[in-house]
Amino acid sequence: MSTQEPITNLERFDLKGQREAILILAALTNGDVRMYRGKDLVDVLRVGERIAALACGPYSREVNTLCLVTKAGGLIVKMLPRRHELATATYGGGPPPEQDIPLDIPKKTKLYLDQTERERDMAPEMHRRFQQETVNLQVTTAKAYLELLQRGEIAGASMPQKEEETKEEEEKVLVDLRAVVKGLGPFFHLEVEVANLGDESLLQIPILLSYNPEKYKSPKPLIQIGALVPGIPLKCIFELECLDTSAVDQEIEIQVLPSQLEDVLRETDRLESDVNFSALVMSRVTMPQSSML
Repeated sequence: MSTQEPITNLERFDLKGQREAILILAALTNGDVRMYRGKDLVDVLRVGERIAALACGPYSREVNTLCLVTKAGGLIVKMLPRRHELATATYGGGPPPEQDIPLDIPKKTKLYLDQTERERDMAPEMHRRFQQETVNLQVTTAKAYLELLQRGEIAGASMPQKEEETKEEEEKVLVDLRAVVKGLGPFFHLEVEVANLGDESLLQIPILLSYNPEKYKSPKPLIQIGALVPGIPLKCIFELECLDTSAVDQEIEIQVLPSQLEDVLRETDRLESDVNFSALVMSRVTMPQSSML
């Protein structure tokens, strides 16, 4: 228990009569007399002057009287009104007064009782159905997410090819591919991040863009990575120019090609973006509409 001002006097106040109780009176330097019942503040008497002394007891015909002597030499006599209530805390610290207000609870009807009995008897069945519907919802959500991944409608999602029992197919699941489109148009930057999830380094890895040549143009649709070390992702940026500003929801494929194509790429002077290879991993990105001319 703490006060905002220092305490100058303490006095015990024994209430007599029909309201028997024990109060503790604390006089503060700001002229307030705080009345406590236990730890609860029940009333505050504001005198306005610093109090030098105080005493409680009977005075004349009143049994509950408080006498105060101020520092200036004044004498103040306060008689407690007979109807004044000091049994409950009115300044916080105790229970709220709302707890004494009864709640307006409607009466239990026959329908309510029947429904309660039904829920009690069918509790196991209701719980089983709830668990079944929860599992069905999870399965439906997983199927919808897998369908989006397979159609490439999630930007940056990796799309491995069909599994085959070859060494080349084992490498497909070891490459992670993410892509982000930056820019307002008609010039865009396609930021591609490639990560090696395996244990061995991959050498001479080509990354190829596939797009509609009537809609987009790239000065360098292929970038070759010399070495892809496990655990260290690499970023490369492709420059794209939108040739048709009215193009909407155009998709661009990003393919990570196997390293066996190094000889083919070395013999090819210019690689068109519509050339198809068996990619290690592939991702589709939906391009935004160009907003500038």
